[in-house]
Amino acid sequence: MMTAQLEAAIADRFDLLKDSFPDDLNGYQLLETAIRNHIESLKGSLLLDLGCGKGRFHSLWESAGLNSIGMDRSCGMLRGAVSRMSGNKRNGKQGSLLPLVQAAAGCLPFKTEIFDVLCSVEAISHFPDLDNAIAEMQRVLRPGGRIILVDNNYCSLDVRRPYLPAAFIKWIDQRRGYWMYPRNFSYQERWFWWPRIRRKLDEGFENIKCEYVLSHEESECRGQWIFQRFPVTRRMMLISAERKQT
Repeated sequence: MMTAQLEAAIADRFDLLKDSFPDDLNGYQLLETAIRNHIESLKGSLLLDLGCGKGRFHSLWESAGLNSIGMDRSCGMLRGAVSRMSGNKRNGKQGSLLPLVQAAAGCLPFKTEIFDVLCSVEAISHFPDLDNAIAEMQRVLRPGGRIILVDNNYCSLDVRRPYLPAAFIKWIDQRRGYWMYPRNFSYQERWFWWPRIRRKLDEGFENIKCEYVLSHEESECRGQWIFQRFPVTRRMMLISAERKQT
């Protein structure tokens, strides 16, 4: 299947399952704090929220003083973002509407070197051509611009059964049809280990770093000491880097 067709098929899955995805940051406070630490000094910058889903991080971008644009391939997820923000307005909550764009990560509809920051949370595992997506991220970032990628860590342990690799549980659930995509689907969600992402970023980025973010569940489960003592066992990894100046 061609990449464009695969991206459309993946977007259809998100459209179908849109109600199962969160539209706020409840339960994600530790991740929110980790991301905030990377953007709090960038007030006034223009940020691209790549794979924004229902726009659940929009309040974070606003509170950090960033100007942001949300982009997603799924029309259903973007409708969810519009609905959430419109609901906030009706309920008298503070905040502006997030500009939204429907497009694929491998063909970003933006001018070259336009963004100061690019953040993608739990999205790169659904990009069928990650190399091309990273090339596009590099293209739209200004020299010295910051990239923040948050996604599942292949080396993590399962929070309910910390004696088993989370990727193994995922593999079993995929075969049983309990995961994001059906067993016979033409694409399956990919998890990465940190050195592989670093190699993909090496050509166009510098100051590449990785941190493993503790989740609320990991901090309170029976095996919490494992996740506290060995960060590499945590589910979420946050990778940050800066686009090379030349």
